[in-house]
Amino acid sequence: MFLHLLNPEEKKAFLVLARHLVEVDGDYSPQEEEFIRRFLVELGWSADHPIHKPSLEEVSSAIKVFDSRRSCVGALLELLGLGHADGYYCPHEQRFLHEVAELFGLSNKELVFLEEWVQ
Repeated sequence: MFLHLLNPEEKKAFLVLARHLVEVDGDYSPQEEEFIRRFLVELGWSADHPIHKPSLEEVSSAIKVFDSRRSCVGALLELLGLGHADGYYCPHEQRFLHEVAELFGLSNKELVFLEEWVQ
C-alpha cells in the first residue's frame, strides 16, 4: 500500500527489515510469509524471490537507507501491518519497531498513533 513511496534502494532495505521482523519472535508464521509474498509482488518481484535472513549488520545498514520522512513513515506503516499479520504483535516485534521508529526520527507519540491506525 505504501511501498510505492520508496525508491529502489529503500525497497531493498525494506525487505531486509521485513525479513528481520518476521524472525525476531522466532516464529515465521504462514500469515507473515503471505505478507512477505505480497510485499515482493508489490515491489515488482516474483512472490518466490528468495530473501535470506539478514545479519544484524545488514539490518543496521538498512535502517540508514531511508532518507525522507515520507519513506520512513510509509515503511513503518507496512512493517507495523506485518507485525500484526499473525494476530499477535509480540514484545520482540514491538521493541524492534520502536527502535526502527526512533532511528527514523519519529517520536513515541507518532509511533503510538501509527500503531493505533494500523490496528
